[in-house]
Amino acid sequence: MADLLEEMVKSWGEELSSLLFEPDSHEVLSHIQIMVNGRAIAFLNGIRTELADGDEVLILPPVAGG
Repeated sequence: MADLLEEMVKSWGEELSSLLFEPDSHEVLSHIQIMVNGRAIAFLNGIRTELADGDEVLILPPVAGG
């Protein structure tokens, strides 16, 4: 997972980094939900979750509404 996020930041720049990570850190912002195959990485191995070919990764921003 960490490698994927790193590659995404390389491709889309520091603006993406500021939307995903705590400042001066590689910790994912607490309001960002990342899922692998329908399971939150918080319940897997966090940012160290290993990915395999064919895995589906979702990065979900915060949602509000009523």
